Amino acid sequence: MKNLLDVVSSRLKELFADETDAETASKLLMTQGNLNKIKNGKQTPSLDTLRLISEKYHVSVDWILGLKDDRDVNAINVENLDYSQVFEVMDRLQISRTIIPARITELIKSTDDENDSSDENADEGMSVSTEGVDYDLLRINDPVLSFMLRRRVMLRAVDQSLLDDWKEKHLPEYQGLQLLEGDDSMKEYMSGRRTGDSDGDWSTSLAEYINKKKKEKGGKDE
Repeated sequence: MKNLLDVVSSRLKELFADETDAETASKLLMTQGNLNKIKNGKQTPSLDTLRLISEKYHVSVDWILGLKDDRDVNAINVENLDYSQVFEVMDRLQISRTIIPARITELIKSTDDENDSSDENADEGMSVSTEGVDYDLLRINDPVLSFMLRRRVMLRAVDQSLLDDWKEKHLPEYQGLQLLEGDDSMKEYMSGRRTGDSDGDWSTSLAEYINKKKKEKGGKDE
């Protein structure tokens, strides 16, 4: 079996092959000297460094350590899907135009407030009109996932770079937060605890709800 440092060295050299040492060191917030030590198998990367590499290059820590051959951090275990993984799948499907979100002009009001056409209320107070069109209807019943996908639509409509920036800075907040059933209990908790409409509000409330459910089942806080 290969020495762990040799495995890490080999995989990091592969990962950083298209960049200069200066570019890589800048991304990882370290000196080029320290970078060369971990690239050449002379120093074990710290846990913080492994996490940063995973986040910046979207690779699995298990892949860096040689524990699996699939380098993609979003390799899916369907039994333990988290919110970032589901978003990545939906994002890919929208890029390929396999699925296309309904436009606001394709929605009809189902509430009494005809003047409120804000995007925030679009998924709660509107439904897709099927008159004259063969639609495949799909409702996102999970409020967290709904927020994430609506955020994608809004940012993408303005500029792709804004969406890319959101995916780099905010999507990691949802990593490890296991996908839950979008039932009434969850929706009531999230609407009652959320203090605003930022990713931090959603991910924090979601983490609290997950720990609450674990306690109810006799589990422990993470």
